[in-house]
Amino acid sequence: MTRKSRAERKLDIADAPHHARLEALKCIAGALAKVVRADTEVIVHDLRRPEASIARIVNGHISNRREGQPILSSLSGDLAFDAVIHDAAVGEPNETRLIDSYETRTREGKTLASSSVIFFDEAGQPAAALCMNVDPQPFDQIQSALDSLVRRPKLPKATSSEPTVDTLVTDIITSALQVFNAPVSRLSKREKIAAVATMHERGLFSLRGSAEMAAEALGTTKFTIYNYLDEIKQSRTVGTDDTPDSLG
Repeated sequence: MTRKSRAERKLDIADAPHHARLEALKCIAGALAKVVRADTEVIVHDLRRPEASIARIVNGHISNRREGQPILSSLSGDLAFDAVIHDAAVGEPNETRLIDSYETRTREGKTLASSSVIFFDEAGQPAAALCMNVDPQPFDQIQSALDSLVRRPKLPKATSSEPTVDTLVTDIITSALQVFNAPVSRLSKREKIAAVATMHERGLFSLRGSAEMAAEALGTTKFTIYNYLDEIKQSRTVGTDDTPDSLG
């Protein structure tokens, strides 16, 4: 075995805290791998090795990355990456900085929900990062499916089924004549008066122009309809229940 030089041993001692930090983060990533779903990516970056910063990755299929890739493979819009490469990255010795709730985008254009923790070394320089990226697409699909289950189906726009006044008048006249089961031309005066009485009871003659429509249906004049109405009122005044025979 080749013995390390004194300088190399000093360098190893100086890097020991950094190696310990990375190993701890990789263990955390390993633990998260056992509990996070397949839509959650966990990455440990060694920021001292930007040419191969990805030290550990869980569910790398989300961003199509793998261990050993450079930091330049980071997602677009990554605020943590921006913080590392700008002056804002300089922090306090051994500082831990949370950058949470931001959106990133993969090379394929997929939008992810991201949060990162940056770990600074004894000199206040960014040394490592633990990043989590969640693909919301499965949640959106589930939510869409649930919405389709609970959403009330759109009913066809109701067309107005409210009858018009003319329709109501026609229905009253028609039903009043149907009970005789005979052509109007064969109805007697008594039967015609009985039909007008039915129309009157249903409120037909409270409408303007209804006498003319009743007269047309009975093959007579509106004045005859008025006479029929007078006879009906007189018969009710004297307390008879039925139309008197004298009307026949």
